[in-house]
Amino acid sequence: MSKGSGKERGFTLLEVLIAVGLMSVIIMALYGTLFPVLASQKRLDAEIERITEVSRFMDIFSSEVRSSFFKTKNPYSLWTGELIETGSSATTRLTFTTLTHSAVGGVGGGRAGRDGDLVTIRYSAEESSEGGITLYKEVWNPYTGGGDGGFKIGIIEDIEGFEVTYYDGAQWAGAWGAALEARAPEAVKVVLSVRDAGEVREFSTVARARIR
Repeated sequence: MSKGSGKERGFTLLEVLIAVGLMSVIIMALYGTLFPVLASQKRLDAEIERITEVSRFMDIFSSEVRSSFFKTKNPYSLWTGELIETGSSATTRLTFTTLTHSAVGGVGGGRAGRDGDLVTIRYSAEESSEGGITLYKEVWNPYTGGGDGGFKIGIIEDIEGFEVTYYDGAQWAGAWGAALEARAPEAVKVVLSVRDAGEVREFSTVARARIR
């Protein structure tokens, strides 16, 4: 076998520099495309999480209103909606008693009747130390004044507003006092304003209370 006479040719420095330059351009183009996609995905995930959080609150709130309990002869039952100044705006502080099954809470000692146990729930929007507004939920035993398993938690942070209105069968009102009205409202509308992706969005629902 005869050996070839040609010499193997390597890459010149110029060719290496051109290849590195082209590779750098490709990598920068990929990063320039990838980062906006990742940022967009992150915003989408945050938006989905925010909507899920609000939807969960609306479902729970509606269920509690439907199971709300008020009787003038029961001193532990109540239905009160007040307007409270929070920072530069007014929000609602809503306090009412509702029936929950003993398997869920068991806080009321079963005194409200066969339907379940009576608990007091309060929703309020309060300004945090960082300046944002958080929607809080408090739950306590009306018979013990909160000494039996009462708690307070922040359920939705960074909200812009929490407004509740009450329907008396003829018109909507911005406040409600069961002691004065001698009954619970027939329906309740809640409007929750949250900041999402730099914009303020409003979510609302209407829950019809069960008149007892």
